[in-house]
Amino acid sequence: MIYTGTNFVKIDFDTLIKGATFTGRQFEILSNDLPIDLTDATINVDFRYQSAAGKIVKKLTNDLGITIISSEIFQIDNFDVDFSEGLYHYLITITLSNGEIKKYVYGFLKVIL
Repeated sequence: MIYTGTNFVKIDFDTLIKGATFTGRQFEILSNDLPIDLTDATINVDFRYQSAAGKIVKKLTNDLGITIISSEIFQIDNFDVDFSEGLYHYLITITLSNGEIKKYVYGFLKVIL
């Protein structure tokens, strides 16, 4: 499944049990109904405890948990959820090739024991 969103959309992930594997998710981000160009872009995803201001518990970026599939699609790769029980906020930030930084997707992941 490819999640398609436009400027700052909220997408919550399914609840996971601590120690389970987060199954990768693919994303296509649209601007003015057209996919943004990910050529030479840097994608960052931060998972933070409880809120956007919480402590970072997992940080992903290009080739370190983020795979750019094509010039229009990227994915958060599979990873083991070793977080403590609780609610985690994530934010996807993309730095485009022209240096423009955009926050496109955010949401929550709940971890239970």
